[in-house]
Amino acid sequence: MIDIDELPAGWGLASLGQLVQPSKTKIDPALVPDAAYVGLEHIEPHTRRIIGQGRGKDVKSSKAVFQAGDVLYGKLRPYLNKVAIPSFDGIASTDVLVFPESSHVTAQFLARLLNSAAFVDLAHQSSAGMELPRTSWKSLRDIQVPVPPIDEQRRIIERLDEIDTYREGAIAHLEKSRGILDGVHRAVIAAACSGSLTEDWRRDNTGGSDGEAPFGWEIVQLHEIVECLDRFRKPVNSAERAARAGSVPYYGANGRVGWIDDALFDETLVLVVEDETFTGRTRPFSYIVSGPAWVNNHAHVLRASPRVSPEALNILLSYYDFIPLTSGSTGRRKLTQKALMAAEISLPPLVEQREIVRRVEQMIASSLMVGAKVDVARRLLARTGQAALATALRGELFDGGDDRSGSDS
Repeated sequence: MIDIDELPAGWGLASLGQLVQPSKTKIDPALVPDAAYVGLEHIEPHTRRIIGQGRGKDVKSSKAVFQAGDVLYGKLRPYLNKVAIPSFDGIASTDVLVFPESSHVTAQFLARLLNSAAFVDLAHQSSAGMELPRTSWKSLRDIQVPVPPIDEQRRIIERLDEIDTYREGAIAHLEKSRGILDGVHRAVIAAACSGSLTEDWRRDNTGGSDGEAPFGWEIVQLHEIVECLDRFRKPVNSAERAARAGSVPYYGANGRVGWIDDALFDETLVLVVEDETFTGRTRPFSYIVSGPAWVNNHAHVLRASPRVSPEALNILLSYYDFIPLTSGSTGRRKLTQKALMAAEISLPPLVEQREIVRRVEQMIASSLMVGAKVDVARRLLARTGQAALATALRGELFDGGDDRSGSDS
């Protein structure tokens, strides 16, 4: 039974089987090759949306027949949160229960009920099977559920739809904000590498005015300011790493990819991706590591000279335009050591490097803090749908001034 302390006036309590009965109509898909087919993969979890479809000719064995407006309910345990109301006729997977229209409950209210966290939990408890556990109609039909009058069911759905609209709008705004914040990192790095980030600092601290290049900066090739330690790299496959489990980070092209029991390096280094999907890449090309480390052959290993700090070097290389220097196919291009070491960068004086690092770290930290708050807000908003639904099933969705009868008077 769905937990509810006291039913509101006019509400009833009924088993699911008293409200609806699943359709038993099935058909050989070969007889309807062009029929729309809906499997569990076509139902989006939590949202009650259908996000694709197949065709009868693409599936085998008898399938359940559904009509527009029926409620489709996934009974396979990993997908008990998949419920949908199709706007078209078709056939459905055998792992989908089809509930035709009922005089006791609207399709929209039934879909919300089946999608509620409380019902999903009860269905989960009733599922059985080892390899592909699933629930069954026999297990679901005796679950007791709260049933408002039809008019109130419609009012509840109308209010929940309004809440969903506001919630989805807010999430969309947060997604946009998240996208902007994700771009902040790159924008800050670009400003740092061009010299614009510290233009005011140079004016106040060096008295220099910018011409074509920031005052005091010089154009250098990487081999002039770093030592490449690629000769010390050593790839270790996952099976061997599993046999050598330890506490030393094992790094690859894009960061830590595992752990190992020994270290090849023990200092602050900058790693640059060697072979990866360079085209269209949004992640930085470099990252910094410190302390014991093992590096495989998918990342170049650079030790900064006294002319550049590791932190500044990482900033200068993070979004460097390496693509013209790479070779190989579009899908998996390679930045050779020779090409990397010949790359030219604009190098600020050490004193300005320190100011660049300070400002970049401060700005990135601020954007990460805002981003964390955005992520929390997104998670909270994602939960409001279920919270509103739980409130509705307790009969508490409307405040005391709202008339549950649906009357306009």
